[in-house]
Amino acid sequence: PVSAWVLGLGLARSDLFSPFVSLFILSVVSIGFLYLKNKAALLLLVTGGLWGAADLMFDARAVAVGESWLSNTESVRSTIERVEKYDGYSRLLVTDLVRSDGETSRGKALLYSYGKQQYQLHAGQNIEASVSWRLPRNYLNPGSFDYQAWCFDQGIALIGSIRGNVQILSDSSSWLDQVRRRVRAAVVEADSRAAGVLHAVLLGDRSQIDTDVNRSFSAT
Repeated sequence: PVSAWVLGLGLARSDLFSPFVSLFILSVVSIGFLYLKNKAALLLLVTGGLWGAADLMFDARAVAVGESWLSNTESVRSTIERVEKYDGYSRLLVTDLVRSDGETSRGKALLYSYGKQQYQLHAGQNIEASVSWRLPRNYLNPGSFDYQAWCFDQGIALIGSIRGNVQILSDSSSWLDQVRRRVRAAVVEADSRAAGVLHAVLLGDRSQIDTDVNRSFSAT
């Protein structure tokens, strides 16, 4: 019976099959349980399928956005959930999107910021920026990563590019995060080898120490 529940839920939420194929498999398995007179397994299979379908519809509703989000560059307020920094750009995962006209989005968004920003951005900040938006999409390379499905699973409704500087409205990050940022900013002034060791000792972050020192840490 538990396997039937998992199967029903998996068929409803799986990206491996199209909705029609999943429905066909669910129907065939249901007929099999009817033939075997296993009513408990049949009930759990159908319940799992319905549960998964309802969950899928809820997620789809969360990432649905109107065409007005895609027409122009809009001023948007949001809360930073995560910041990822790369060479030449940063990627922000933001939530609680509110446009200047009051329109909101239930889903999250990925914001790309190119070049150097006026302020240091981090999780917990409430920001405002002018953003041009697009929907997540896949590129037509056979066998490539299904970026659109990944965004759907992560609850990401929009992809945006920041135009100009980001304005920080407030900072709701925890006191511990603020202390860590201050420590990190302070140790940057040390030489690279010493800064890496200080990061490891004070913050538990060994990503910035060189290979030899890292091996010494691991051996002790």
